[in-house]
Amino acid sequence: MDTIYAYFVRLNKVSIEELINKNGVYVLWSYDAWTKPSYIGEGLILERIVSHAKSYDKPFKKGIGGVVSMFNDDHPAKTKRNGEIVEVTLLEAASILGVSPKYNSSSGKFASILKRGINHSTIRINIKGCHPLWWGNRINGTARFTWKYNDCEGWQLTEMPWRRRR
Repeated sequence: MDTIYAYFVRLNKVSIEELINKNGVYVLWSYDAWTKPSYIGEGLILERIVSHAKSYDKPFKKGIGGVVSMFNDDHPAKTKRNGEIVEVTLLEAASILGVSPKYNSSSGKFASILKRGINHSTIRINIKGCHPLWWGNRINGTARFTWKYNDCEGWQLTEMPWRRRR
């Protein structure tokens, strides 16, 4: 089993200095849409957020609220792959919960799970801190997601701690 840890903090609690050249996952909300995220992404966090703020097809001209999880691994390829796996997991969870971000054009890079899965039949993602799908909430304890591989169905998200809001 392979385990990835992601700790989400509010974007306004992180300094620009901390974000420079940091890979990770980010979830953005526009100021007029707090019921579901506007965008979920991964990559060099500061560069990606600036590009979204400048983009004419995204709603961030009035400002951005968000949460970020930075990965500090010694191996850049592993850091990148961890970010891609957390991103695809959050996009899958958002789809299941009915809170898919309006401005994501893809469902993430599932290939990262396939690559990591060469050596593991189970991938676990442990998320702590701020809730990455429900603005203003914190996670009590650890939210655990589990991807499992079986020969009939391939990779499946078999464990997800969150349920649809009423």
